[in-house]
Amino acid sequence: MEDSKHLVIWLRALIPLVCAAILVASPDQPVVTDVLVVATIDTGYQLWRNLRSNQGVVDYRFAISRDVAYAMLFYVANFHSNEVPALAIMPVVITEALVIFGWRSFLIGVGAEISLVVLHMSTVRVTTHHFNHPGWMMEVVVATVASTIFGATLSHLQKTKADIATQRVMMKESLTQMLQAALSDGGGTTEITESDIRQMIEEICRSANPEKGRQLGARLAQLVSSRQGSQRLLTAREQELLGYLATGLSYSKIAATLYLSEGTVRAHAASIMRKADVHTRGEAVAWARAQHLISSSD
Repeated sequence: MEDSKHLVIWLRALIPLVCAAILVASPDQPVVTDVLVVATIDTGYQLWRNLRSNQGVVDYRFAISRDVAYAMLFYVANFHSNEVPALAIMPVVITEALVIFGWRSFLIGVGAEISLVVLHMSTVRVTTHHFNHPGWMMEVVVATVASTIFGATLSHLQKTKADIATQRVMMKESLTQMLQAALSDGGGTTEITESDIRQMIEEICRSANPEKGRQLGARLAQLVSSRQGSQRLLTAREQELLGYLATGLSYSKIAATLYLSEGTVRAHAASIMRKADVHTRGEAVAWARAQHLISSSD
């Protein structure tokens, strides 16, 4: 919706352009001149605010309401004119309706436009006893068809952009979860690498720089290699014992849980400390977490 609101600003700029084009063909049109001046100030001020703040500062409903007012003023003022297409601004308004509110509002706008055309032609027939030149009608039809194509294209591009943004978020999250799982002990989070991984993935997606991809790959290879090397140091029983050591259970309770003697448990713990080059049980647990052999929550 934010993109749609910004897009309405640029669509509104078509109104003074249409007025300027009409004045080139028919210079002596005071109402067209007035609409040109007011619409130029209006849309120019909004463009200036948007470019200056770079934020969603557009009240698009109020903006479209003003454009409807411009279109109706233009229509009423040129109702009896044979030189100016009275509905020249209406295609811009219905294009805005399509971009902001969708096809239902667009069709309502087209229906209103057709009704206004019928009213105009009927009035001309009654008052002058002849129909307007068909060129007037063809201008309205061509402008409406062009507006339909333009608005539909913009709506499709917006939807495509939204789909790409959604896929990008899902891709980043999937990559993050995959890499976290690869660097954890069976799916737990790894506090040290999670932020690093997310930051690098974000930078890759933002810049699409292959060098960043190589850096990430090298970093992951280093982490995985470090963890695999640490895992190879320990036996399966020692890796199992690490999880119990991290819980803070005493050696006797660990021995009872694993159906081992307390001496065997102490021997395994001593072997772990020797391989990790540490001297206490707490240091062994800290080493295991640093090597991603156990999660930080254990």
